[in-house]
Amino acid sequence: MKNTILIVSSIMLVFTSWASGQVLEKPEVMILTT
Repeated sequence: MKNTILIVSSIMLVFTSWASGQVLEKPEVMILTT
């Protein structure tokens, strides 16, 4: 179970950093995801 939480949190971290990069390039992406 601990491993699952670790995997999920790392995926979320990667997605968050990717999304942040997308927002810097295209602000409208942030509007769609919220």
